[in-house]
Amino acid sequence: MIKKIVFTAVFVLTASTAALADDVFFPIKKGTVLVMANLDAKGKVEGGYGRTKILDVKGSGNNLTVTCQTEFLNSNRQPDKNIAPIDLTVRIVDGAVLVDISSVIKIPAAAGMTMTFSGDTLRLPSKMKAGDRFKDAKMTVTMDLGAMKMPMDMAITDYKCVAVEKVTVPAGTFEAYKTTYAVTTSNAMMNVKETTTVAAWNVLGIGPVKTVTSGSDGSVQSRTELQELIK
Repeated sequence: MIKKIVFTAVFVLTASTAALADDVFFPIKKGTVLVMANLDAKGKVEGGYGRTKILDVKGSGNNLTVTCQTEFLNSNRQPDKNIAPIDLTVRIVDGAVLVDISSVIKIPAAAGMTMTFSGDTLRLPSKMKAGDRFKDAKMTVTMDLGAMKMPMDMAITDYKCVAVEKVTVPAGTFEAYKTTYAVTTSNAMMNVKETTTVAAWNVLGIGPVKTVTSGSDGSVQSRTELQELIK
């Protein structure tokens, strides 16, 4: 469950906005559809797919509010009836993509849980180059299990752009800005603490087309790759 939350937190939109479509790390054209595969360490589909559709775009210039919906699919690319679709609002302020994780933490709802969120907003600037470093973020997700409440702390640190390079995924070949960051999740009640490292290849006008999550020993735990892009 923790890995699912982290993935959703860390993965994911019009003549007035068309000119900006290649200037932010997010799709901002209404009707755009992206299909992302969740893969295991060996590159095999594990956990199915996520299909995100851009529902609406409001605003102009470098300041936009984008609403989208992510639907979870099984290994046959059919809707997963056990997980409700997630509606997400993304703000673009002065070209930077801001993601409020509180609007994402809804996955466990089908299991009868409720969740509350507090903490920082993730920020991905539109202008970056290799060597740039970005602000750390801290957040707390509290799971209400009925008889008890279980807080989970998350910290994103050492966030930086390490390279600009070509990356090839099933959806095509793109020029991407590779970023890396560490994600530390901890739960004092269960005496659990885990740190993973995420590498993400971000493409202007799309967002991350590939991610690789590695454990503290450097071994790959999981990947995501863009399978299909419809604009």
